[in-house]
Amino acid sequence: MTEFIRRAALRRRVVEPPPPPQLNWKLYEELNAIGVNLNQIAKAANIAVKSGQDVNIDVEQLQNLVESLRASIRETQMQLLECGVTDDDQEEST
Repeated sequence: MTEFIRRAALRRRVVEPPPPPQLNWKLYEELNAIGVNLNQIAKAANIAVKSGQDVNIDVEQLQNLVESLRASIRETQMQLLECGVTDDDQEEST
């Protein structure tokens, strides 16, 4: 948006950005579910701390969630790196 405003204000050619890459919707839903779980854990921990209670968190479950999130992020990064590469482009580079 900033680039658009800058170009428009300077009366330069406005270039339409490329469409966003198509992501794997299953992966998107999985990342969202992990985010919801982490948010619930953080909320419960904050409530416990504010009320003076011990924070009772299953560390193993939290570690599993974080590792799952890392794996999903790596998978998403790989998908994004492959976006815009057609079969023709891949054949030319080999």
